[in-house]
Amino acid sequence: MSPKKTMETVHQQSSFEAEDIVEALHAVMHSYRACLFRAMRDNPHGITPMDAKVLNHVARHPGSTQRDLVMHSGKDKGQLARLITGLRKRNLIKVQVDDQDRRSLKLYLTSAGESIQADILEQRQEINGEIRHKLNTAERQTLMDLVEKLRLGIDSVNRKISD
Repeated sequence: MSPKKTMETVHQQSSFEAEDIVEALHAVMHSYRACLFRAMRDNPHGITPMDAKVLNHVARHPGSTQRDLVMHSGKDKGQLARLITGLRKRNLIKVQVDDQDRRSLKLYLTSAGESIQADILEQRQEINGEIRHKLNTAERQTLMDLVEKLRLGIDSVNRKISD
């Protein structure tokens, strides 16, 4: 006869499973980033992965601010300020003073930044194309649905923690 499951045992098992899921997602993202980093290592532009992340964000959200980048990336404000300064010196990003808040600078890609971003996007699409073929359409949709459920669950926990 098997021992009765207590609420504590059930909770420990479900926590363990959740931890496994998070670890698996972390491992997938680590492998993906490593693949992107290796591809970028050989790029002729001397773009670092963090440079690429900033360029990608600004390309997807023209007019975003350093504060937006901090919130999106979770990186330190000072680190992002140095990255932005470096990208500006290399003429990849330009800034425009925000009319609403003169202290805030809106970020935009220059034509050189757009060109490099296009190269980075092409590399990413090649890698993503290889990955996409590992799952059929139904599996990709199921995975996206499940990841969204996880994201909503994490957002719910974040709200509870911050309240």
